Amino acid sequence: MSIASMINRVAHIVTFERAVKIDSGHGTVKRVWFPEHENIKGWLQPASSSVIELYAKLSLVVTHRFYTAQELDIKQNDRMKFGSRTMLVQGFKNVAEMGRLWVIDVLERD
Repeated sequence: MSIASMINRVAHIVTFERAVKIDSGHGTVKRVWFPEHENIKGWLQPASSSVIELYAKLSLVVTHRFYTAQELDIKQNDRMKFGSRTMLVQGFKNVAEMGRLWVIDVLERD
C-alpha cells in the first residue's frame, strides 16, 4: 500500500492560506489571507516531544505535525486551517527526499 493511499484512507482535510499585505488607503496596511491550497488530504497529530525540543533549539514553537502525500508550495508563516482551528507553518520537509511524503510542522493559534 502506498503512502498516499494510507493517508487518503484516514485523511484530515485542510486549507493552506497565504497572507497578502494591502494598503487600506488610510495610511495603514491590512493583512488579508487568501487560499493557496484547498482540500489537502493528510494526517494531523500532536507534535512529539523530540520535535518540540528540536524547534525550541531554533526558538520556534510547534504544537502539531501534518503529514501529506501532496507536494505543496508553502512557506513559513503560511496559515493552515483545519475546521475552526488555525495553525501557522513553522517548518516543512520532504521526508527522505523521495517526493512521497511531506511533513509540515505548525503552531496552533487561539
